[in-house]
Amino acid sequence: MLNLRYVWGQNSISFNSLYIHDQKQDFTEFFGKGDNEEEGDKEFSRRQQVNDNHLFVNQILTNLKINERLGANLSAGFNYIIGNEPDRRINNFLFRNNVMTFSTNSPGENERFFSDMKEKGFVAKGILTYKLDDSQELERKIDFGYNGNFVTRNFYNTVFNHRLIGTMPSSIDIENVDQYFNQANLGSLFELETQNGRTDRALDEFYYTGKKNIHSGLAAATYQFNQDFTAVLGLRFDNIYQDVVYYFNLSSTATDGPSTIKKNYFLPSLNLKYVLNDKMILRASGSKSYVLPQFIELARMQYAGINQTIEGNPKLVPAQVYNADLKWELYPTSSELISAGVFYKTIENPISRVYSTGAGNLMTFINTGSNATVLGAEVEIKKELLRHSNAYGDNVLAAGANVSYLFSKQKLEDPTPQFTNTEDQLEGASPWIVNADISYKANFSNFELMPTLVFNYFSDRIYTLGSRGFQNLMEKGVPTLDFNMSSTIKRKFGINLKVENILNPDREYYREFQDQANPLLIESYKRGVDFSLGLSYKFNNKLIYN
Repeated sequence: MLNLRYVWGQNSISFNSLYIHDQKQDFTEFFGKGDNEEEGDKEFSRRQQVNDNHLFVNQILTNLKINERLGANLSAGFNYIIGNEPDRRINNFLFRNNVMTFSTNSPGENERFFSDMKEKGFVAKGILTYKLDDSQELERKIDFGYNGNFVTRNFYNTVFNHRLIGTMPSSIDIENVDQYFNQANLGSLFELETQNGRTDRALDEFYYTGKKNIHSGLAAATYQFNQDFTAVLGLRFDNIYQDVVYYFNLSSTATDGPSTIKKNYFLPSLNLKYVLNDKMILRASGSKSYVLPQFIELARMQYAGINQTIEGNPKLVPAQVYNADLKWELYPTSSELISAGVFYKTIENPISRVYSTGAGNLMTFINTGSNATVLGAEVEIKKELLRHSNAYGDNVLAAGANVSYLFSKQKLEDPTPQFTNTEDQLEGASPWIVNADISYKANFSNFELMPTLVFNYFSDRIYTLGSRGFQNLMEKGVPTLDFNMSSTIKRKFGINLKVENILNPDREYYREFQDQANPLLIESYKRGVDFSLGLSYKFNNKLIYN
């Protein structure tokens, strides 16, 4: 990470650069009922996967004061993302009569998957701010300008399937699969083929390319009528062009037609703030926004997960969202908060995950119907439990909690998935969400320490909407507990320790039934506990020129 800042007079220019490398290695094994050929058959599945991701972020930010009333904020950024999944391996075995053998359902029972994704993003923003008067006590100004967001993505993947052609042993060693799938046995025990088969196009990669250009005109008026009442009226105009081109062995842009979104959106917003007294504030807001389908949700390419396969839908359209919020805030002290709020949303053309009508455990995305409604309430508390001062600063024990309730309902009108119900909750929307944390900030000589314990809980929520007579596939709510400890030594060296998912609860997915019968458990697993340790060093040189 690099941060540079140059200041002259009341102007400044900054450059920020950040590089993050994140690698996740996953080794998963499943054993249970599968596609049984005979009574008593069971399936053992092993998945070995590495996701290697790189993120580069670069920003230039300027803050200019042109005169006493006019100022400007100009910024530009370039982001570069690399996402690789090199050599994912999946092997499926048949367990019959207490003997483990290779599954022979299809060549895809044993596969090696290679993918590569590169994304470039450019952003540019220019905002002029004009003060309506010279008052130093009241904020009255107009902001107007431009924002541009330009993204290109290229994704390629190849899958090598193993077709068994020779006589395999009646019993195999699943801990040494390489003794069967190796160069010496290629052509005698197995053959390699891609999902393009053994044709002239066998090595042609599957791909999708995405392009997104968003030009935005921005305007906002901030007017503080008096010390207590402030209003901010905003208007944003977005011109959107998004296009996805894809090729897969079962579908392509050439056969399905283009997946292009061309839209113009006028997005008004209004924020009101009223200070009831020196400790209480009342806030109200209303706005219009939209949800743009992601590239991967549009490209009709199949990605094989652990227990399901997902493909995009090139016919998706953006969802429009109308928002309204009302919130009351009480500040007993400058570091404490008690708040309560209610919110409302109406969504046009909501997007949800559903089962495809094709064969197999295939999921896709659709605009479920004309509209959805969301109502909710939220309560939040931040409280200091203990404060003690010493020669090096304040030592503070603090805690916080947030509880929200959400009611959602959407119309299920699209006939394609053959929905079981005519209306239902929004996919992924938990009725109850609870967050809580407790932390202790301690100051010592040349040393600062802050351990934090964070608890989260979400209640059962829809994972996939029910269709063709089946009820919803539900994700069971789980509690999670994370620990984070950050420390600074001589304000230069930083140490950060994270332990995530300490409780390691069972992650379960189950199928509901109409007659209130016990739900059917579809999948159960433990995610595991994550440990990470980070070190940093801060260069604190500062150059100011007047």
